[in-house]
Amino acid sequence: MKSSLHYLDTNRSARQTGRYARANLEPEISVPVPVTTWLSLSLTAGGHLTWYGDSLITGQERQAAMTDTDFRGEDLMRLVPTARAEVIGPGLSRIFDLAEGRRFSRMKHVIEPRVVYAYFDDFEDRLRIPLFDELDILRGRNVARFSLFNRPARQTGRFPSRAAPSRSSRSSSSASCRSTARSRCCTPPTAP
Repeated sequence: MKSSLHYLDTNRSARQTGRYARANLEPEISVPVPVTTWLSLSLTAGGHLTWYGDSLITGQERQAAMTDTDFRGEDLMRLVPTARAEVIGPGLSRIFDLAEGRRFSRMKHVIEPRVVYAYFDDFEDRLRIPLFDELDILRGRNVARFSLFNRPARQTGRFPSRAAPSRSSRSSSSASCRSTARSRCCTPPTAP
């Protein structure tokens, strides 16, 4: 959970000058959902709960009140529910043999796609929120993002030999490679 507490002093214009406190809580709960061995799903629910020690008047209130400031003198509570789903996989990987005598004998390259969908609910009194930083600019939206992660990993130590497998062990080797959990590449079986 993220949280913050601020005492803010704003001076944007002659009308938007004021001091107020702001407290923010961002609780989240995340649940991994087992789908398959090569695909993972994570669901997250949470929200932004923000208390403002002062709030702004709207344009209609400004005309009726005839005040010299945009601050109302009343606190404001904002609750914005959020939800997120993240899908990871299927990951592809390959192990590369490096030259002998080096510090690292092999390198594994992993390519992993991710799709993230996020939802932020809207807050109907958002015109009453004094804008100070990005925390104050939460607006209702649906966001989807696709990303492709590339991760190289160095491997040290001794590994099974790369002897050429027989025809029968080669076919069983490729079958076991397809069924591995998060990897698309495996080391060939050692000679019998």
